[in-house]
Amino acid sequence: MKKPKTIDSRLVYSDSYINIIHDILMFKSRQWNQVYLDKVNKNSVVIVPVEKDGVYLIKQYRHPVNKFLWQFPAGTYENKLNPLQLAKKELREETGMTAQRITKIGTMFSEPGLSTDKTTIFVAEALSRLKKQTLDQSEIGMEVCFFKFEIIMKMIRERKIKCGITLSAYLLYLLYSKKLIS
Repeated sequence: MKKPKTIDSRLVYSDSYINIIHDILMFKSRQWNQVYLDKVNKNSVVIVPVEKDGVYLIKQYRHPVNKFLWQFPAGTYENKLNPLQLAKKELREETGMTAQRITKIGTMFSEPGLSTDKTTIFVAEALSRLKKQTLDQSEIGMEVCFFKFEIIMKMIRERKIKCGITLSAYLLYLLYSKKLIS
């Protein structure tokens, strides 16, 4: 299928974290405005920390929605780290754990209508606890909690897990754990 043509593109805002771009697109005789975020670090990782009968989630304040959300540990790329290195770093910092096995189970565009961000999803298994978390300033107060699989499903049904990336990562984990994806 033929893609829309960009007939104008303007950088609306830029800093060391993000660019906001306003494009005017045309397809056939129709045109429209598209505003999107182009993240300087580009991509991110999500880690699903798994024990035999459940997973670990973190509870973190998310200012844009003014709520504390249950999420899997995650982070954005840093220039010198590849996705696997970043996954190990974020797991260690946000949960205070390391894993003997970390397996990539998928990638996704978290908000393809709004952002260029691509997220790589990993499963962390055979976990070991370190002394404590090493949180960034924006992560102060972050809680780590273990939930059995049946409790996670109940939280999803009751809409207590509202993070789209966490829900997507959990679905990929379920498919991976049942060997429906490899």
